[in-house]
Amino acid sequence: MKLERIIISGGGTGGHIFPALAIAEAFRKAAPGINILFIGAEGRMEMEKIPAAGYPIEAIRIEGLKRKNLLANIFLIPKLFKAIRQSKKIIRRFGAQLVVGTGGFVSGPVLWAACDLKIPAVIQEQNSLPGLTNRLLGRRVRLICTAYPGLERYFPGKRVVLTGNPVREKIEFIRPGKAEACQHFRLQPQWPVVLVYGGSQGARGINLGLQSALPALQNRHVQVLWQTGHQFFPEAERWIAEHNLTLVKPIPFIDEMQLAYAAADLVVSRAGAMTISELALLAKPVILIPLPTAAQNHQYHNARVLEEAGAACCLMEDEVPSRLSSLILELLNDTARRTQMATKISGFAKPRAAEAIVHAILQAL
Repeated sequence: MKLERIIISGGGTGGHIFPALAIAEAFRKAAPGINILFIGAEGRMEMEKIPAAGYPIEAIRIEGLKRKNLLANIFLIPKLFKAIRQSKKIIRRFGAQLVVGTGGFVSGPVLWAACDLKIPAVIQEQNSLPGLTNRLLGRRVRLICTAYPGLERYFPGKRVVLTGNPVREKIEFIRPGKAEACQHFRLQPQWPVVLVYGGSQGARGINLGLQSALPALQNRHVQVLWQTGHQFFPEAERWIAEHNLTLVKPIPFIDEMQLAYAAADLVVSRAGAMTISELALLAKPVILIPLPTAAQNHQYHNARVLEEAGAACCLMEDEVPSRLSSLILELLNDTARRTQMATKISGFAKPRAAEAIVHAILQAL
């Protein structure tokens, strides 16, 4: 079969959007001239990021599960069926020969619609613990591309292939030096730099806990490059000015993440699958703070895999105010331990994962 028209769906956060874009780029290289359409959720982040990357996208109306109010999910059932019908119309109109889902609540109905229409569908499973939607879809799709070994216990084994998580090209292949990176962010290269971020939308729990740590870090000449998220940025700016924290650089959203990683001697972040994949490729020592409300607590499981291997340190969110500053200073003062962590986490790296995914898909088709 000559593959000419494919649909990719994934969104809600950068952790689902950026892998989708990486897969799209890999398809373009493998099959020049291929037509790629994205399907996203109305009003979500992908509706901005995907067109900015030069790809067309259509929206469906869908909401995620309300984990704090389970009874409210009853009202999501008719919306889910409507989203599946919308997806079928888009798939038929576009003439898709393949549908790939990279996660986020939008990819579920799109993949389900593809399976109903007997169109080959592929899951790109990013986490060590798959969510319920992907487990259900795993029995229907053609292929499941995983980032962690051993996921055959959740999916039909013959459909599983270990590929790794696809990482943005400019993070995987562009490696700036620390001096260049520090100059970009107006940091001093002779002083240590800690990169703190909670994902593409920021993390309020990390942000609030970090405030307790910042004065102690400033006193030790530790520079903090802080991705706050757009909503928290004004509050962060006010707080920094009030406390005269001249070594803290708040940014709502960091576009040039390859430079942020290059500047950092230590990273503090959530334990999302894509973040871990990037850190592994770049061999960065990290303190992971799992999102406590993540579906099935998958970020905790991601973090524990690395912590048990000596590849990362793990803090629970409620420990951040009391322990973060001391742990950061402890690691910055122990070069040997950070080097060991960097070596260990690099063992989890899967280079050129986007190419591996496209190759696996073409083989399966």
